[in-house]
Amino acid sequence: MDAVTWRNRRRAAAAFAAAAALLFLTGLFRTASLEREYHTCTQWRYGVPDGRFPDLIDMDRRLFPPQATCRWKDGHTLNRVPWPIGAGLPLLLAASAITAASARHSKRKTPAA
Repeated sequence: MDAVTWRNRRRAAAAFAAAAALLFLTGLFRTASLEREYHTCTQWRYGVPDGRFPDLIDMDRRLFPPQATCRWKDGHTLNRVPWPIGAGLPLLLAASAITAASARHSKRKTPAA
């Protein structure tokens, strides 16, 4: 292994971590609401914020992975954060950790010049 290999792996690990951070911030932005939960969820489900619609039970929020799920009394649920964000975030973090560990291992094996 040469020095170029571990540097490339280190850059790849940083790229995976940056992509994970961007995905996390995107998901976090999707969980935020400036209005009451009823208006936000009804807007997402029906396209209008008010009207004669089933009662909203609540909106469950999680930070990791980002998720905001609206639940109505009629049994309908709606997640405001797209599923690729929830699935992609742990995958990118794992790829970053594995690549960083690989870069560290290859740097140790590189002979000193």
